[in-house]
Amino acid sequence: MVMLGPAGCGKTSLTAAFGSYLEGLGQEVAYVNLDPGCEELPYEPDFDIRSFFTVRQLMAEEKLGPNGAMIRASELMEEHLGAIISALGRLKADYTLVDTPGQMEIFVLRPAGPKVVSALAAIRPTVAIFMVDPTTADSPASESVAQLLAA
Repeated sequence: MVMLGPAGCGKTSLTAAFGSYLEGLGQEVAYVNLDPGCEELPYEPDFDIRSFFTVRQLMAEEKLGPNGAMIRASELMEEHLGAIISALGRLKADYTLVDTPGQMEIFVLRPAGPKVVSALAAIRPTVAIFMVDPTTADSPASESVAQLLAA
């Protein structure tokens, strides 16, 4: 289950809460963090993209601002796709919950995000959950944008 949506809509919170719910039902859950910019998580990831790189590290090493570092992170995610999918393929669980970056345009509109989701779908059944925070859909225009992003 891949959690998608704009920043602040609750992807990380849903990942933690839904995982806890599933575990309470006796299900085995694997947690995956694909957000190299997060600093703390409310769950213990079984795979963490931050073991490859972080936004903070990219900012320091490549002299980038936060947005440039997120774009660079998406490029690196694509470069490491084989290793990422190999690691995710080794996860043994009834459910794998994938938490994605809050800057969803980086994950959705750059090649890395669709490639990661397609590669996941090739190794196991995959569903995307697109979340919308009510404040990001508070007008017909913003609701239309949210619906287009979901599509």
